[in-house]
Amino acid sequence: MNDRPMTPLFTLAVSIAYMTKADQVVSVQERAEWISVFGQLVESGEYSKKQLEKLTQDAFAYSTNTELSAFLEKAVPQLSLSQKILILTNLYDTVLADGALKEGERTLFAHFSRAFGVDNKTVKFIREFLTFKNDLTLLTNDLHPFNDDKFSLSYMFQDL
Repeated sequence: MNDRPMTPLFTLAVSIAYMTKADQVVSVQERAEWISVFGQLVESGEYSKKQLEKLTQDAFAYSTNTELSAFLEKAVPQLSLSQKILILTNLYDTVLADGALKEGERTLFAHFSRAFGVDNKTVKFIREFLTFKNDLTLLTNDLHPFNDDKFSLSYMFQDL
C-alpha cells in the first residue's frame, strides 16, 4: 500500500481516514462527510465511482498499516501552505460532523496542525468558524448568544 503516490488528494484522504478512526468509531455523519468531500470528484467527472472506491480503500488501508509519524514525514514536505490549510479545514469539519469533538480527535487535530506548521491564529480561525458553522443550536435556541442582533463575524473573531 505504501507504493501509492503521495499526492495532495491522497494525503487529504489518508488524513481524514486517520481522523475518522481517532475515536475508534466511524459515525454515519463522518461517512457522509467523506462522501461530501470526495463525492464531488465523481459529480465533476474527474473520478469514476470505482476510482472513488479505490481511493477510499487505499486511504483507510494506508492509515491502518502506516504509523501517523511516518505518513506525516512523507506527506508534509510535498504540500503547499494552502493545501495544508485545506486539509486541516476538512479534518476539523469531519470531526464536527457528528456534533462532538472527542478527546482523541482533538489530540490528533493538534498533532496534524503542529506537523503542518500552520500558525496558531489560522488554526484558531478554522476551529472557531467551523464550530460556528456546525452549531445548529443557533437555529433551535433563541437564547443562543450569537442570536443577538449585535452579532457579526468580526465580533466573533475580534481576538484573532
